[in-house]
Amino acid sequence: MMTIPTEQRVCAICDGADKNTLHKQDFLIPSAKNALSYKVVCCEQCGFAYADNIPSQIELDAFYQDAEHHLHSVDIPVGLSSIHADFFDYVQQKLPLSEQSKVLDVGCSMGHFLNYFKLAGIQNLTGLEPSASATMLAKKHYDINVISSSLDKYQTSNKYDVISLCGVLEHIETLSAAINHMDDLLAVEGHVFIAVPDVESFGKLTLTEPFLEFALEHINFFSKTSLSNIFEINGFEMVHCESKYYPFYNNNYLLAVFKKSVDKTSCDDIVFDAVTKPSIEAYIQHSNDLLVSINNTLDLLIQSQEPVIVWGAGSFTTRLCATTRLSEVNLLGFVDKNAQLHTKTLLGRTIHPAKWVEENRQATIVIASSTYAKEITNELHNQYVWAGKIIEL
Repeated sequence: MMTIPTEQRVCAICDGADKNTLHKQDFLIPSAKNALSYKVVCCEQCGFAYADNIPSQIELDAFYQDAEHHLHSVDIPVGLSSIHADFFDYVQQKLPLSEQSKVLDVGCSMGHFLNYFKLAGIQNLTGLEPSASATMLAKKHYDINVISSSLDKYQTSNKYDVISLCGVLEHIETLSAAINHMDDLLAVEGHVFIAVPDVESFGKLTLTEPFLEFALEHINFFSKTSLSNIFEINGFEMVHCESKYYPFYNNNYLLAVFKKSVDKTSCDDIVFDAVTKPSIEAYIQHSNDLLVSINNTLDLLIQSQEPVIVWGAGSFTTRLCATTRLSEVNLLGFVDKNAQLHTKTLLGRTIHPAKWVEENRQATIVIASSTYAKEITNELHNQYVWAGKIIEL
């Protein structure tokens, strides 16, 4: 049995301990017998929202490495590749890049994003990624230097003109320590580029998946105000910030640039974040409404007891296993393309590679992946000539 200790947090921006609990999110991760959970809370003092009672950063990093397997593949989804291209366009427009610029990408995977800098003629590129396999793949496919390390462990005498964190800051527990370390690594006239999910958009979206934004590894929920606050109290100022919608993830990202400031903002001067709490509350309501429809589908499968294979063992499924009656379905097993999950179990059933469905053509396929649902359906029809029932949750 996997036992994971949890940690209580104070607000990373104002150190406030008073918080309102907005939601409790449960998860059942592969090969764990007991569900995990965290609380989505909002700081009463400054309005920042974050996950409380979380697993340790080491456990979160390990789970993230399992969950984000597609980032360690050369053939990343077209939608994700277009996001990286758009991020680079933003950086080119907002930062004074030159061929001599020194760039550090934190959480770079195998260098997909860094490769856009290389194609633009910038050669002094460094990536940080805990995965050793990502380091080898980056060298092999892009000839980019990726160091097997996390930000907190990285030490160097180099000073970088650009430090980028794309979809990384929402995973970091000790935010001020991370930003202070970036300050040490940054050249005097350097800039930090940040891309994070925009919490202000959560309550405005038409959802395709309930509680998508409450993934186990997503422990900080930033609005423009809270993102500015956390950098300003650590000696940076916001140069530019915009929110942009990306269909691949069906959410908005904040794209922001920061530079070093002469003065640090004191806690007394923090701007109260008034948008985050109502946005998350609306998002929770919309997610619960969508979950009703999913539960109705599962109820029919429970009644029929038809054999079922769930395609997808990622974040969506970890929530379904812990919060619905999925365990009462006549479940044969799970399918996922992430080789790191194969032979692990959920609800006592094994996670198999995709070809396993050929042995179970009598089964109903339930697709638990909003991002890849159409792609999976097409694969079932075209590659496996699937004639059975397919249900997209």
